[in-house]
Amino acid sequence: MHRNVPRTEEKVDGLLMPMDERNSYLAVYNVNLPVRMFDTVGSSTAALERTKNLLAVDFANANAMFQFTASYLLYNEATAQYRTWTGSFYPRGNAPAYLSAFRRFDPASFVAFGLASVDNVEQSLTSWTREDTNWAFSDLISIIVNVQSVVPATHPIVSKFPNSTHGRKRQIVFALP
Repeated sequence: MHRNVPRTEEKVDGLLMPMDERNSYLAVYNVNLPVRMFDTVGSSTAALERTKNLLAVDFANANAMFQFTASYLLYNEATAQYRTWTGSFYPRGNAPAYLSAFRRFDPASFVAFGLASVDNVEQSLTSWTREDTNWAFSDLISIIVNVQSVVPATHPIVSKFPNSTHGRKRQIVFALP
């Protein structure tokens, strides 16, 4: 799968970066779940179950932290332009526009927590709206589950990434299983 696959596709963007000590890496997954997967409670549950299963395997025995955020469309009323935005957007400030704070990944509670986190997505993302900007929330594109963990070089997730000849970051993109 090509790394420029649109946000409307079910995909996982992975990043592996060496830490200062050469025996560990920061492993990051951004699991992209298109908004169509959240049309009903049943489809939302199924999407989150698939994500949970992936994370339970790939981040097994790792102290993984995750956060729910989103990719969305902003509309500029002054210029009539649209902009795709991911994560936090808050003009002239740094207040977060995310769906949940980071928390430790626990397969037993992940789906229930996810359902609660995406229940009022538009309200969560528009709580930052202020009068000092022309940008306004227009449409939700996808829910993103950002997962991060420092793992040893021997962790199985490391082998999912291509080898790097220069010790730099490694990237992968694959379809959500």
